[in-house]
Parts: sequence; C-alpha cells; structure tokens
Amino acid sequence: MLRITSTTGSASTTENSQANALQVAFDGSRGPFTVSTRIVGPLPLTGPSQHIGIYVGPHENAFMKLEVEHRNGQCSLVLYREGPGDGAALRPGIRGLGACANLQSVELNLRGDPAAGAFTVTYRVNGGASTAAFNAEANTVGDPQAFFSRNARAGVIIASQRPNATSPAPPIFTATFDRFAVTAG
Repeated sequence: MLRITSTTGSASTTENSQANALQVAFDGSRGPFTVSTRIVGPLPLTGPSQHIGIYVGPHENAFMKLEVEHRNGQCSLVLYREGPGDGAALRPGIRGLGACANLQSVELNLRGDPAAGAFTVTYRVNGGASTAAFNAEANTVGDPQAFFSRNARAGVIIASQRPNATSPAPPIFTATFDRFAVTAG
C-alpha cells in the first residue's frame, strides 16, 4: 500500500505547484501500454478540486491524467489533458460516480497505443465490471512522440487545488493506492 497526503497545489494550467506526484520512466515506443492503479477507500474526497489519479506525459506542461475528482458534491471520473500552459477536461471527459463515501475502490486504466497515436480509458468501481469510458487522440496534448517515446513518464497524482486564486485551500486528505503499474498491452 502507498499512502500519500495532499498539499495545496496542482500541475494544472500555469499553476505548476504539484507536490504529490510520483512517476516512473518506461519505454512507450515499442507497443501498446497500460498505466493502471487501484485506489482504495472509502475515497477521502470532501471538497471541490480534490483529486486522485494517474497520468502520462513528458512534463508538467504536457500530460494526460485520469482521475477521480470531487465535483458538484460527488466523485466524478475526469479525463484531463494539458498542453503548453493550458488545460481542460476533455469532452466528454467527465462522468459522475456518486457519493465519494460509497466508493470502496476505483481502478483506473489509461491505455496508450503508439501505432494509433491515441489513449483509451477503462475504469472499475467497487470491484464491478470494467467499463470503457472516454477516448482521446494523443495529439490533443501536443506532440504525440513525447508520449510514445523511449523515455516516457507515468505516475500517480493527488492534489488539493484551489478552485481559483481567492478561494480557500481545500481540506488536506490522504489517498491510499494498493496497486500502480505500467504494463505492456
């Protein structure tokens, strides 16, 4: 098990104050790969802009992340991409998952395919069926070669991000991961 406690900060947009992300390097050029994790709960998300997830990308200004985020009073699955200095949830990149306290486990899978130049997403809630979610072309994040390189990067990420500069910081929380992997296929 890996437990990470959040701090205020985020890699999103131009903020680039992310403090709670761990990454590994891998060869993403030889064939399809899957970045996956399992988050165990109940999920501790209680305030706006708190999130837990996985990401792929060469640096803080070019990445794609799949996360569970506290949004509108519930947990939502969000597929987010960031290009040079901007960022946005991909459309249709948000799916409600229900009350965070009811989520005992969430599995996230972000599959990259260098030949197709694209990522696909699956997820599983509380040990249920694996569900296909959003599709996104790799070029929505800039240079696809950076994502499918021999020196690709992927990891886990948590954040307590301020919704805007004048907002109070969301509560600090601890996320628990019982698995993280980058695998072929």
